[in-house]
Amino acid sequence: MPKGFSAREKEWIKEKLMTRGRELFCAYGVKKTSISDLTHAAGIAQGTFYSFYSTKEELFFDILEQEEDEVKRAFLEAPVASGNNPKHAISELLIQTFNRIEDNPIFKRLFADDEMENLMRKLPDHKLEAHLRKDNDMLLPVIEKWKRDGVFLSVDSNIVAGVLRSLFLLATQRKQIGAAYHATVSFLIEAVVEQLLVPKSDSHE
Repeated sequence: MPKGFSAREKEWIKEKLMTRGRELFCAYGVKKTSISDLTHAAGIAQGTFYSFYSTKEELFFDILEQEEDEVKRAFLEAPVASGNNPKHAISELLIQTFNRIEDNPIFKRLFADDEMENLMRKLPDHKLEAHLRKDNDMLLPVIEKWKRDGVFLSVDSNIVAGVLRSLFLLATQRKQIGAAYHATVSFLIEAVVEQLLVPKSDSHE
């Protein structure tokens, strides 16, 4: 933990780093933003940065997780069982989630050039593993809520969570997929939902 700062000061410094870091990363990317750029923008000494983060990639990852939490909150709170067509509701929810990701400047920066590869290379394994666990911990309660709300799933909840996680990873492959990206995403969402959900007429057989 950082030494020499009160709890309020630590909170203020970290918030400042994240706010200024978000601005700089969105504008220039992680690779083109230096530690001195970050500390100068935040109004702190350069050495102070290392009391909070080992690398600028770890700061970017914290900002990324903060942005993800907003996307996840909207995903968690969205109703999917209202009406008689949960397949349509879930498909629409997945499309809306993709749109939120695509419109977010931090995600745009992550998917630009080789930022994603650089981030994965620089981050410690334990942070990536914790992130995957956090994703799973978020998705499983959502899936169980769908079940309680009358959405009939054809496979185990853990498989559903894995499929949804894999689907969202498509957003990291936009450049590789190319011009067919949006059509590919729409097709896969439709196919995934069709396979994961049991038709209502079959649910009581």
